[in-house]
Amino acid sequence: MIEWNEKYMVGIDNIDRQHELLVDKINHLLEMHEKSEDLHVISTLFIGLIHYFTKHFEYEETIMRGCNYPGLERRKLEHKIFYNNLEKTKNDFINGEISSLGYIIDYIKLWVMDHIIIQDKKYANKSLLKVNT
Repeated sequence: MIEWNEKYMVGIDNIDRQHELLVDKINHLLEMHEKSEDLHVISTLFIGLIHYFTKHFEYEETIMRGCNYPGLERRKLEHKIFYNNLEKTKNDFINGEISSLGYIIDYIKLWVMDHIIIQDKKYANKSLLKVNT
C-alpha cells in the first residue's frame, strides 16, 4: 500500500488531489487483488485506473504547455509508454496470460512515486513561478 503524505504534494491543488486519488485507486486495486476478488472486479478497477491515468496525464500536459515547460515532449512520451504498458498488461491479464497482477501493481507504485516526487515537482515549480511572476 502507498501511504499518502505531504512529500507527494507538488503545490498545485488540482494535481495534488488527482495524485491522492490515483494513490487511493492503486491501493484499492492492490487490496482487491490481495483479497483474490474475481476477475471482473479486478479488471473493472484496472480499467478505471488506466482511464484515470489518461485524464490525469492530459491535465498535466495542459499545465506543462501553459508554462512552456521545456520537457513537455519527453513527459508526453513517458506518459504514452506507461499507458501502453498498462494497456498491454490489462489485456494480458483479462486474456488469462498473466495469473497475477502483483508485479504490475509494484511497477505502477514505483512509477507513480517517481512521477510525483521527481518529475511532477519539476514542472510544478516552473508553473508556480510563472503564476507568481
